[in-house]
Amino acid sequence: MSILTNSQREQFHTVGYLLAQDVISSDHVKDALKAIEEFAGLAIDDPTTWLLGDSENEGIVPLHHAQAFWNNRQYPKVHQLFSELWGTEKLWVTMDRASFIPPRTMSRFPDPRLHWDLDPAKESGFVGGMLYLTDTPEERGAFRCAPQIYRSLEDWLNQQSSNFDYQSADLSEIPSIAIPGKAGDMVIWKPQLPHCAGVNLDCTPRATQYISMYKAGNEDDRQNAVSWWQQKRPPVWWRDLPTQQDPEPGEPATLSALGRKLVGLDPW
Repeated sequence: MSILTNSQREQFHTVGYLLAQDVISSDHVKDALKAIEEFAGLAIDDPTTWLLGDSENEGIVPLHHAQAFWNNRQYPKVHQLFSELWGTEKLWVTMDRASFIPPRTMSRFPDPRLHWDLDPAKESGFVGGMLYLTDTPEERGAFRCAPQIYRSLEDWLNQQSSNFDYQSADLSEIPSIAIPGKAGDMVIWKPQLPHCAGVNLDCTPRATQYISMYKAGNEDDRQNAVSWWQQKRPPVWWRDLPTQQDPEPGEPATLSALGRKLVGLDPW
């Protein structure tokens, strides 16, 4: 049975994002939250623990290889969701981290800003994916995006100056919309869609795990992924983050038959 409806598929292509509901079970969500709590030394019900040290990137939890995270990555419904988007089951999974955003009243940094993760003028074989680990209404920092830019991206880019740099683009005057969801829901977006975390105006924190999948690629990519899992290392681009352990302690996460294929250990 298909997870996505025709309207969700159309929405993904026309406005650049979709919300898939009830993707992960409540037990898996609780386990991922517990992994964050244990790693960061915080407690969801204790506000005195919500500030995550001196990280220059507030809200980031630099943890990649917790067993609970891998259990979510290899959850069959997650794979089916991305398979329906990509049109193939032959996918590999990213090894992204998590986030924990306390209320704005506790913030030490500027509010999140709309941005692109990749150059929006170039095609990419990746999509963004985020699993809500807490119920996340708009006021609790729900994912925000600017679909109007996505719809008219080529025209919008053509109107920018010749020295336009997507990494430093000021999109502060661009209207955005919130995508609220429940714990266990996933937001998936195209890289051409400007997006950011919303401002947490609630009195409780927002937690998420980033999960995405992409079409199985070349041998170098496969070997990198396998070594990152075996050695419990973060992807190269995250290794210099303050408080990032490299490698993370402990044995490699246990993989299911599906998980072994998603890492590249076993062929599809």
